[in-house]
Amino acid sequence: MNLSNILPRHQGVALLASVCTALLSVQATETQAQNSKNNPTNQELLVKQALVMFDNQTNYGNCAAPNDVIAISGVNFDNGKPPVVMLGGQGPLEICSYSEEIILANCPDGICYAGDYLLEVVTGNAVKDYDEYDLTIGMTGPQGLAGVQGVQGETGLQGPQGDTGAIGPQGPKGDQGEIGLQGPQGETGPQGLQGEQGLQGVAGADGAPGLQGPKGDQGEIGLVGPQGNTGPQGLRGEQGLQGLAGADGANGAPGPQGPQGIQGPRGLTGLQGPQGQQGFQGPKGDTGATGPQGDSTSVQFYTKSNQETFILGGGEIGVSCNTGDHMTGGSCSVTNNQVFPTFAISSAYHLLVPSSVPGVFTPINGWQCRKDVDSILNRTIRVEAYCVATQP
Repeated sequence: MNLSNILPRHQGVALLASVCTALLSVQATETQAQNSKNNPTNQELLVKQALVMFDNQTNYGNCAAPNDVIAISGVNFDNGKPPVVMLGGQGPLEICSYSEEIILANCPDGICYAGDYLLEVVTGNAVKDYDEYDLTIGMTGPQGLAGVQGVQGETGLQGPQGDTGAIGPQGPKGDQGEIGLQGPQGETGPQGLQGEQGLQGVAGADGAPGLQGPKGDQGEIGLVGPQGNTGPQGLRGEQGLQGLAGADGANGAPGPQGPQGIQGPRGLTGLQGPQGQQGFQGPKGDTGATGPQGDSTSVQFYTKSNQETFILGGGEIGVSCNTGDHMTGGSCSVTNNQVFPTFAISSAYHLLVPSSVPGVFTPINGWQCRKDVDSILNRTIRVEAYCVATQP
């Protein structure tokens, strides 16, 4: 059954859209689960499919975005205790949410790296409460060329202008500028009205007239005699009343402007008005061209196994892939009874692990199991390594 067809309705349209989008960018194997003989009609747990949603932007239950989420589909996930999910020996993983047919689990630290993993789901201690699944997470190909930039959308409507902030306090008065050059003298205004004439001063006393002589013949006009001495000046009369002031003359043309004084310090800025509403979003640009396809590689999967019977005590048992091949995962199981043994996995890693060189991964070529000491006789432990041989 396709994972997108069994999402529970209570997750809503947003969850369905997110999962469908993730399916476009994830690679996952469709191999049969290890415990595929489980019968769902007998309330036995069965894993059918598992996919990874990369860079998820939706909060699912207890898991906050952004993160990588594993979506597991199957049946009877609610047949016992809350499910426990392990990924390639890492876990238990954080459960975001689960129902009868789907489990959403957070990848380790929110990130799933490329590689092959053994995915295990457990809801109890019985065999029917356990199933496992081989999950391959593909690596992302090279990024395609950038698409042609879409036409810029129309500018949104301008939001209303915010209120004017309060006027800041006035800065201190600047220093007095230098005095400008004297402008040219204005034209002389019209003469004011003449004031009233002052009172006539008192005339001086006349001198005593001389005796008149007889009239003589008219003689020739003689030369002008020298001017007689000026008589003494009469007393000065009192000053007359001040005449009315004449009208002001027209103002002269203004002189050139003097140099500007030093600017005073700037006043405080007023409070900022509220931001206007955002304009409408322009249409989405065209999708860029698809990038070139990566090189293909031929892959062959096979299984190597080993088993050993422990009479009472504990011990270790392991198996390795062929020289030059890579291990994708492994398992430890009991072959002679239906009771789970008490054992631990001493080396259980996925196909590639990071090395000290960036971009280089180190293959892990073997799978090893360790049985602890218990009181059950003749336990037979079987170990399997899932291997892959690649050819260009």
